[in-house]
Amino acid sequence: MRGIGEFSFFADLSDYPFDQQTLSYVLVARNSPSEVLLRADASTISLAPRFATANWVLRFAAAQSGSYHVAATDSQLAMLNISLHGTRLAPYYIWKLIVPLVLVMMMSWAVFWLAPVHVAPRVGLASTAMLTLIAYRFALASVLPPIAYLTRMDIFLVFSSLLVFAALAVAVCVTYVADRGAMQTAENINRAARWLSPALFAAVLIISFWF
Repeated sequence: MRGIGEFSFFADLSDYPFDQQTLSYVLVARNSPSEVLLRADASTISLAPRFATANWVLRFAAAQSGSYHVAATDSQLAMLNISLHGTRLAPYYIWKLIVPLVLVMMMSWAVFWLAPVHVAPRVGLASTAMLTLIAYRFALASVLPPIAYLTRMDIFLVFSSLLVFAALAVAVCVTYVADRGAMQTAENINRAARWLSPALFAAVLIISFWF
C-alpha cells in the first residue's frame, strides 16, 4: 500500500533559526497488537534523495512498535512510530536576516564617531538607523514564525531594536549636554558610547544564540 499526503507536526521553535526537530510518522493498523506487529528498521525505510522542504536536512532516526489507544472505543491498535530527525540549515538565515541587522547596528554606532558639534549628521544618522530597523522588522514579518513565545531570533531583534533606540537617545543627550556648554561631558559620553555599544551588542549575540 502506498499513501501520499501532507503532514503536520508540533514543533518547539525556541531555538529558531538554529533549531532541530523530530518528526513522527505514525502508522496504525486496524488490528490489536496481539494480532498484528508492525516492525521496521533503517534497512527497510529509505528516504528520497531530495525533499520539497527547503533549508532542511532530514534523516531517519528510529522506528518503534507500540500500541495506539482509541479513546472512543477504549481499545488498543497496533502502531508503528517512524521518527525523522530534521536540522534546519542556518546559513540562509544568517546571511538574509542576521548579517543585514548587524550592518544596521554598525550604522547606528557611527554617530559616536562624530563630534557633538555636528548635530544634524548625528541625529539624522541615528534616526535613519532607527527607521531602517523598523522597515526591516516589517519585512521580516513574513519570514519569522507567528508564535506566542519568543524564539532566539525574536530575542535578538528585540534587544537590537533597544540598542538602536539607545543610540538615538544618546545622540540627542550628547547634543543637549553640548548645547548647555558642557562640551567636555558631551565628549566623555560620546567616547564611552563608542566602546560600550559594541560590547552590549556582543552580549546580545551571546545571550540570543549561545544561551
